[in-house]
Formats: sequence, structure tokens, C-alpha cells
Amino acid sequence: MLTKNKRKINIPLLLSSILLIVVLFSLCFTSGILAKYVNTASVSDSARVAKFSVAVSNTDGTSGVVSFTQATDGTYDNTREKLYELTVTNTSEVAVRYTVELVFPQNTEKIIDVVKDGVTCSWIDGNKVVIEGTDLAAGQTSAVEDINFKVKDHYVGTTPTESNTLMFSEAIDFDVIVTLIQID
Repeated sequence: MLTKNKRKINIPLLLSSILLIVVLFSLCFTSGILAKYVNTASVSDSARVAKFSVAVSNTDGTSGVVSFTQATDGTYDNTREKLYELTVTNTSEVAVRYTVELVFPQNTEKIIDVVKDGVTCSWIDGNKVVIEGTDLAAGQTSAVEDINFKVKDHYVGTTPTESNTLMFSEAIDFDVIVTLIQID
């Protein structure tokens, strides 16, 4: 006799398994949603800005005037030279680099030379000279820029005329622009 092997389905075990799968599946979704709203964190940060303090001064207290006096005969001679001393002092907590720009009335280059460390500076557009400064370390450091203004040789022995009207006034006003760059 042939018997069919019938498997009986255990309904309580099947229902328990399905219920377990549904619970585990819903826990994944619930915990992900719950985690979005139930987390705590504490963060703090602070920053301090370094002190930036640079002073620029010159020895005679004028802010950009070089006065020339004529010889007794009214002409210029080769001693028509003036020293302009500029001091840059860094008391910052950071190192700085500086550039000095001298801006003169137009065509001043025809009348005077600007000399720094024995080298005649190049003119830009006939009225501007740029002098690269040095790097100043953080703390109490300073640099002195000695800039010489000298009447050009071809004016030596000449009397002031309209062709050199800047010298006729015996004073040359100019602007001193010091540009500072933080380097650390």
C-alpha cells in the first residue's frame, strides 16, 4: 500500500515566524527614523585673532615734503641732495612684509633721482617709485629706509626755469604709501 507522506503545516510556528520577520523588518525602519530625532551632541570652538600693529614714521615729522634750497647764485649744485628716513616698526604678533611707494607730482623724474642703498630707483609713469621693504618678524622689530633725493646732474649749475618748475618752488610734495602684507 502506498501512503502519501503528507506534511502537516504547523500553523502556530508559521505565524510566529512571519510575526518575527515583520517585527525585525519594522525595527530596522523604526530605529533609523528614531535615530534622526534622538541624538545629542555638544561642539565648541574658539579662535583668537593675532594682534596686528605696525607703525610708520619719518625722522623730520613731515609726511612727504622734500625742500631744496638754491645756491646763493640761484643755481643748483651737485650738493642738492636730501635724505628722507622712514622707519617701519612691527609690534604685531605676526610677521609682515612691506612695500614703500612714493608718489610725486607728474614728471618729477626729469628733475630728481631717488636713490636707495646707492642704487637709483626706477620710475613708474614718471611720478612713482616703489621700494621693496624687508620682512619684519613678529614682536618688536623695525627697519629704517634711508631714501636719498638728488637733483639730477643735468640741472647742476642751472637756474630754475619753467622747464623745471617743480624745483622752482624749492619743495617737492609727495605721498608715501606703505603697503603691509602678513606673511605668517
